[in-house]
Amino acid sequence: MAVSLASVVKQTRLTRRARQLQWTLINFEGVKLFNNEKYEIAQYDTHLRNYGKSFKITISLAFLNSGQNVIFASALTAAMFLAAQGVVQGTMIVGDLVMVNQLTLQLTLLLNFLGTIYRETRQNLLDMETLVTLVNNNTPLIRPLPNLSH
Repeated sequence: MAVSLASVVKQTRLTRRARQLQWTLINFEGVKLFNNEKYEIAQYDTHLRNYGKSFKITISLAFLNSGQNVIFASALTAAMFLAAQGVVQGTMIVGDLVMVNQLTLQLTLLLNFLGTIYRETRQNLLDMETLVTLVNNNTPLIRPLPNLSH
């Protein structure tokens, strides 16, 4: 789940960077006219650096997810082994074995879902902070060039 979420986020960021490059190439005349080559190159370099950081984050999330899966598989194996021993000894019935299995699976799914909700909430709060900053920023989007007559 965490890996698929991370890959969606990575794909979204990659698409955003590709769109920025495409916009720059399509509007190269405007970039040349306003002498913005250095600015656009700096913007694209920033996007590439951010992509490298997001790639590192994706790899670390993959390792984290693998570690969680190993812990979960070990816990499930131990719980099923103990429940199977209980069935063999006659202290548990087969339904108890199934219950232990399903309870462990449901607990893991809920914890995974809780982690996803936490990450999404943090990201949305950061996005809201950026939105508030943009709304409070009163600079015009287009600056008039000096020494131009109408």
